[in-house]
Amino acid sequence: MDCKRKKSRCFIRCLLFKTISKAIFIIIVKYLKRVQSRRKSTIALQKMSDEQLKDIGLTRDDIP
Repeated sequence: MDCKRKKSRCFIRCLLFKTISKAIFIIIVKYLKRVQSRRKSTIALQKMSDEQLKDIGLTRDDIP
């Protein structure tokens, strides 16, 4: 294998690894944002009175 071919394969592998790493990072960040959003929603619902929950069609049992 000549030197140029070996360098190009290394470059491609490196580029692929960076792209996959970036994609995994983005997936993790999106997941954490969803979890945080659900947590905020749950806390807001828990702070509501039973009457307020009834107005939006929920009960305490519906809150996770």
